[in-house]
Amino acid sequence: MFAPRFSSRFAMAAWPPVAILLAIVLGVPVSPASARTWYILPDGTGDAPTIQAGVDSAAVNDIVLVAAGTYANTSSILIDGVPTDVVVSISKDIRVISESGPENTTLGSPATDVVVYMKNVGTTGEISGFRIRSDFGGYFCLDSANRVAAPEDPIGIKCQSSSPRIRGNLLTENGTAIELNASPALIVENTISLALFGVICRDNSDAHVADNVIYTCGALVRIEGSAPQIVDNDLYDGCSAVRCEPGSFATISNNKIHDIDTVAIVCGACEVTIEDNLFFDNDHVVRLSGMIRAAVRRNIFFNQGSNALELSDNQSASITIESNTIDKTTFGYAIFCQAGSSPMIRANIIVRSYGGVSCVLNSNPTFECNDVYDIAASPYAGCSDPTGMNGNIAVEPQFCGVGDSGNYYLQEDSPCAPGNHPDGNACGQIGARSTACGTVPTKRVTWGSVKATYGEKRR
Repeated sequence: MFAPRFSSRFAMAAWPPVAILLAIVLGVPVSPASARTWYILPDGTGDAPTIQAGVDSAAVNDIVLVAAGTYANTSSILIDGVPTDVVVSISKDIRVISESGPENTTLGSPATDVVVYMKNVGTTGEISGFRIRSDFGGYFCLDSANRVAAPEDPIGIKCQSSSPRIRGNLLTENGTAIELNASPALIVENTISLALFGVICRDNSDAHVADNVIYTCGALVRIEGSAPQIVDNDLYDGCSAVRCEPGSFATISNNKIHDIDTVAIVCGACEVTIEDNLFFDNDHVVRLSGMIRAAVRRNIFFNQGSNALELSDNQSASITIESNTIDKTTFGYAIFCQAGSSPMIRANIIVRSYGGVSCVLNSNPTFECNDVYDIAASPYAGCSDPTGMNGNIAVEPQFCGVGDSGNYYLQEDSPCAPGNHPDGNACGQIGARSTACGTVPTKRVTWGSVKATYGEKRR
């Protein structure tokens, strides 16, 4: 809920106790007694003539409350020594909030270089509830796969040495939607689309990026020398969902990642944890190369066009592929190991795929407690077949859902459930989901029901 209009001429301390209680119940922020709210109108008749004038007048902890309208006027400031046209520049802990939400309140225009610039803003600073746009030049996946952001690319929100909250905005038609530089910001509940880059985390921007919808971008999230948490987002329709450059330490968990044109997650020479995500309708899914350390666990991959996991590492890398469920790899392999990659592959279910696991170019994985079943080509191409050893099996996993239902929980009598291993091995649970049903009768289900099962978190 965005803050309703209230007059800047009355300090919060003057509110009666009942009014303060009502504000708390309604979710209206109650500011310290010394805080003031500056109300901005598009015709310039508010408490300050422009948003920037309100920001300049505001003291720490004040609120700049912006009425519905379009705000496109810019001022030129120096950013890294370069004159830059900016709509709003913030350098103190204040909250800039729209009164009527992003559908009714727009900042920026195609003539804007940076719409919102934040420098040295702390954790109580905030920008919330705006439609933020600059300019969008389009992208091609072939071009954007390895491209870095150029200085001339227009930016929606640029943060320098700041840790504000960026919440509930609609960022569209920007070269880069959000660029963080040494800025561990909190980025929550935004919708980001039509950008070359959705979110860039650069130079120790250990941000928390959560509950956003990011789509139709060259790279939805790009990580450069940072350790962000990418959690609970809906990421789709782009060249890559998350791209981790060398020196990054990323956690990617509980996201829905789908309809990516090239490779969903690309990580090179970094440390990454990829866990509890749902991947579907992607081409290639996860590509790890030159890794220092990686853990890929408890993810569900289904209906991928080619390899679900591609590993290209030396034997000194520490990589664990554990407790994933991989279903319907149309071409290629569920797990493709090359260039000496020697991961631990443990307790995964791989079913209904063209190929199971491939080992080429001196790769030597360790296999424990995997169920590789119903493979069209080879369950273990170029690998020593471990079936029947170290808990590895090749049997029907007995999901609660059948056919293409998308339900990967296990039946109580599943050989992948704890205590049911057909060879008596103490493997515990195999696959990404626990037991949740008794025996399920066979029933044919359409592929469309899979998407209906998980739904589309689109806004």
